[in-house]
Amino acid sequence: FNIDVNNAFLQYPDMPAALEDVNLHIESKNTGPKTTNQSLLINPLHFAVNKKSIDGNLSILQLETDPHISGKLKGDILLEDFAKFMPLEPGVTLSGSISNDIAFDFLQSQVQKNLYDEIKFEGKSNLSNIQYKDPTMPLVQIPTLDLSYSPKQISISDSKLLLGKSDLAISGFLSNPLALVVKNSETSGKIKLTSNKMDINEWTSSEESESETADNQSMLDLAHKLNIEIESTFGELNYDTYNLSNLTFNGKYAKDNLAMNQCQFQLNGDQLKLNGNIQDLMAYVYENKTLSGAI
Repeated sequence: FNIDVNNAFLQYPDMPAALEDVNLHIESKNTGPKTTNQSLLINPLHFAVNKKSIDGNLSILQLETDPHISGKLKGDILLEDFAKFMPLEPGVTLSGSISNDIAFDFLQSQVQKNLYDEIKFEGKSNLSNIQYKDPTMPLVQIPTLDLSYSPKQISISDSKLLLGKSDLAISGFLSNPLALVVKNSETSGKIKLTSNKMDINEWTSSEESESETADNQSMLDLAHKLNIEIESTFGELNYDTYNLSNLTFNGKYAKDNLAMNQCQFQLNGDQLKLNGNIQDLMAYVYENKTLSGAI
């Protein structure tokens, strides 16, 4: 089938801004009786909000055998403009900017075999002065977050997040990053986390919707793709009734198992040092599975 949209615009009633200059071509086809030659093409993809445009394209060939995925995305998004175009829930406000300039071209087999010289994946993203305010959750702010892309890794730098009462700085890298979007592959890397205060309690909820259940499965699938070294420092960490201070951690998270090479913190005036491992960590968080391991 084919879908073509030419020089269109979309505007919600009573909203001051419109989605303008919409140009879109979507083509999906299969050249045989089976789905082995199924393909999807989106080219062009173009739209603008308040004169700021987004351009991109996407091609997925031989979808059921060795998918060949290529495309690009380029443009700047002012979230204030999108808030003027798209109705938000009462009390919700959104601001800040997102800039992307990304291009990619790869086969699934190239990612699985780590053939970086044959893969195209390049560009950068920047988030600046992001603020999301929702009366049902703590305030989320991202003063700055920079990402750069290459076939070998995604680098994270100059990142600062404010999550309600909590603050968090993140730096590091993920190797073989395209493994996150292909089957039977994993990504490794190293992440450094620094926080003056982390209050996990304000992000926990006893209620769960059907959509959250689907998201939980996605998080579990992602957990089994990761092999990440972690270095972290928290001045204060609050979880349930526990208030930890001066926490430092060095370890590795791989296939939903957390290895603690060194972990030390203060609790109720006592200095504690731990090492060991915890298995099925995300399964415990998202599926209420039983934790196991040795500490």
